[in-house]
Amino acid sequence: MPEGIQRAWPLGLGLVALAAVVLGLVGWARWCGEAATQRGLVIRNEVAADIVVTLDDGQSARLAENRQHTFVVRREEFPQTVRAVDTAGAVIAERELEYDWIADAEFRISVDRGGFFHTDLLRETPRAQ
Repeated sequence: MPEGIQRAWPLGLGLVALAAVVLGLVGWARWCGEAATQRGLVIRNEVAADIVVTLDDGQSARLAENRQHTFVVRREEFPQTVRAVDTAGAVIAERELEYDWIADAEFRISVDRGGFFHTDLLRETPRAQ
């Protein structure tokens, strides 16, 4: 084999390895970009009873008192309505969610008989006097 071809093998292998790395990085960036389009929205039940929380997109969860559930949401799905009903079907709370509002809440909201609110603003339970 001529000497020029023998010297070209390492260069060719290096180019193939570089192409594989670049393709891997492009695939990883694409996968991460898709994963970044969805978030987990945590909704906590502060009602003194079991409730069912439903989003417009069809996601639903039954929550016992002081329990929470994580819903998968995407920015393009907003605004959408979230609804909490008791086990008999009576509406406890309903709110149209805006993406900016839940982002301000760091994707953690709670519900009580007064409605939906940022979890970091947990309401004090009224005391009997």
